[in-house]
Amino acid sequence: ETESAYSDYSDYGSGMGFENWLVENNAYVFSLVSRAIHATNNTIAVGIDINNAWMNERNNPLGSDTKDDFEALADGFADTVRYIKDGYADFMIVNCYGGLESVELSFESIVSWWDAVASQAGIPMYIKHANERITMSDSRWSVDQILKQIAECLKCSSYSGSVFNSYESLTKNVGKSTEALVKYYEGQIDTDSLYKELSMVLPKKYTYTTY
Repeated sequence: ETESAYSDYSDYGSGMGFENWLVENNAYVFSLVSRAIHATNNTIAVGIDINNAWMNERNNPLGSDTKDDFEALADGFADTVRYIKDGYADFMIVNCYGGLESVELSFESIVSWWDAVASQAGIPMYIKHANERITMSDSRWSVDQILKQIAECLKCSSYSGSVFNSYESLTKNVGKSTEALVKYYEGQIDTDSLYKELSMVLPKKYTYTTY
């Protein structure tokens, strides 16, 4: 919502309402780019990078169970779901900044909601993990967080692979998290075991020496 945008609306909006014009204008631009790419080379896939919730459920009953501080449709005037349903995108990448225990940006809520959109449109969905948040000091982002996220992704019918947000974090291998990822992709890790806790029952002492 800028002065220049309103000036354009005044010239070309035909009295449809400023916000409606912004939504339609964004849709037109996205479709124009998509069609231009497909017309030039129809073997090139057009992707849409999802950074924010379409709408939060508390503001729109069709929205996701999230509390994103920026909603694509309401704040960015971008009807991202419409772009996908209208066939402008051949695949989608969903950015997941929240973890499995996040309240505002629940990983499970985000992935499952967009999976429904992708499945209905018949396009693949890729998930971008915020692996730069892996740390040894916060149990919510412990070294097995990404593996647990991938296990959650596998429940989605449109899930086609993962993207990792930080190359630097992969090279740092915090808590051997990258080694664990490599082992997972080599079929050496059973994700079901990630939810089993190991505890010492006997002997009942406060200090242990292990070998």
